Amino acid sequence: MRKDKGAIKVEVREGIDGITKLSGRSTLEAEVISAFNDTVVEFGVVCGGKRPYSVILFDVDYFKAINDLFGYRQGDAVLSGIGDTLRGYHESHGILGLCGRWGGEEFLIALPYEPSKRAKYIADEIRELVAGYSFEDAKTGQRTLKEFITISAGVSSVDIADFVERLRKEGKEPAPSDIKLRLDRVICESNCALDYAKFMGRNRVEVFRRYLQSELQNLEETRQFYFNISSKKPSDVKNIFEHPFLKRHKSVKNKIRKHFYIIRTEIEQRDTRTKALLADNLYRHVSQVGPVYILPFLQFMKESG
Repeated sequence: MRKDKGAIKVEVREGIDGITKLSGRSTLEAEVISAFNDTVVEFGVVCGGKRPYSVILFDVDYFKAINDLFGYRQGDAVLSGIGDTLRGYHESHGILGLCGRWGGEEFLIALPYEPSKRAKYIADEIRELVAGYSFEDAKTGQRTLKEFITISAGVSSVDIADFVERLRKEGKEPAPSDIKLRLDRVICESNCALDYAKFMGRNRVEVFRRYLQSELQNLEETRQFYFNISSKKPSDVKNIFEHPFLKRHKSVKNKIRKHFYIIRTEIEQRDTRTKALLADNLYRHVSQVGPVYILPFLQFMKESG
């Protein structure tokens, strides 16, 4: 990785997270805002060209299941291994940027001066390193957790030059509140891309695009449909299968039947995670059948839920 003179080293001594040995949330957030502000100031001094600022947000896939199956000590060992991986990447590649534990099993990396394409490449490299990392301290009996550990990541980017110019067209210079608001937005976009990466199967990296927001909204409606239906009486659910949409699309109808059977007979009523996974599976199936069926499917759920 090139060593831009403006890039920021990972040298944090205060606010260290005890498990990962990376920056904790409050320290990292302050540094990310400061770095964003520095790039804004630099643009004011040296105008012209682009000033990208990218954010990677990632978390450990199925981390709750890791804790449930192997215990919190093993879960902490996984987080510690992630910290080792990020520090190792920094040492072998030079300047990584700012990184730390954002909360729970979430990690954030800020990359001043790096465009989203480069940020995605970095995120994919880290994802592959985690997948190949031997979590030797995280064991249950004679079996390590290596085969279970993957991460999903979302990437978003903002052009500082465009951000500053937009504000100046409005007749104002960038204020701390503007900087904080724009940075919150790019982190939110990274989170949206992360959610989409999970929906697409996990162990992958997605870059934020506008259409992801509508996709995730559709996915949330599908989940809500399953949550609502699971609380109804079987006799009330029966009418759903007479809906014209399901009569035309038997593969969708059969999948819903199968899922309802699982919801009714094989999982607890409060098991929202499994219901959400089934809903994700359903929406993915409808999408693969054809994008043209998405709107009729959403209308079906609205009328039936």
